[in-house]
Amino acid sequence: MDLTVERPAEGLHVAQPRKGFRYGSEAFWMAGRALEEAPRTALDLGAGSGIVGALMAAAGVEVVGIERDAAWAEAWATTLRSPALRGRLRLVVAEVGSWAEGPYDAVVANPPWFRDDQGPASPLPRRSGARTAEAAMLSRFHDAARRAVAPTGCIWFVIPAARRGDLPDADVCVLIGARIALLGWGGPRRGSFAASESDPLVQGWVARARGGRPASSGRG
Repeated sequence: MDLTVERPAEGLHVAQPRKGFRYGSEAFWMAGRALEEAPRTALDLGAGSGIVGALMAAAGVEVVGIERDAAWAEAWATTLRSPALRGRLRLVVAEVGSWAEGPYDAVVANPPWFRDDQGPASPLPRRSGARTAEAAMLSRFHDAARRAVAPTGCIWFVIPAARRGDLPDADVCVLIGARIALLGWGGPRRGSFAASESDPLVQGWVARARGGRPASSGRG
């Protein structure tokens, strides 16, 4: 794998392919929002490069990330050497439905966005595998999250807004821009609203994920 190393937060370096599936801003939104609930433990389903778990581990959370594609292990070797992690992130090659450890205070996932009969198909195998899956994959991620989360814990998914109907109604739904939905189940707060990437709330999540501690706005 031809890798490049990004530095999304102080003391944190995350390796990812130069070409193919690369993390985006949604990783920071989800990690920052999940951190607002002050979890002590977290599970990242379909971890990929490990970016979401790494951001949460750098904030002090004990995180396990599972990913079925063993080729990511080469990138993980670099990421796990980050001084900010302090041994708090474990990345494991495993199928989402096979993980039996837990429970966790938070479960996060950025599952494959497109059904295999819809959406663009990438010629790059790793990008295709991360973005496209059979129609039932999304519900399998949610089922696995339900099994793994603690009774008082929270689940956070980032999915295309158009696929909200493929999952149970969320307690929190944040439409970010026209295409992306951040969905949450569990926790004390409820609500649905729209926000842009430049919204102070969303920027606050990004800042939190990068190591800041902005005050919560109370929305969602």
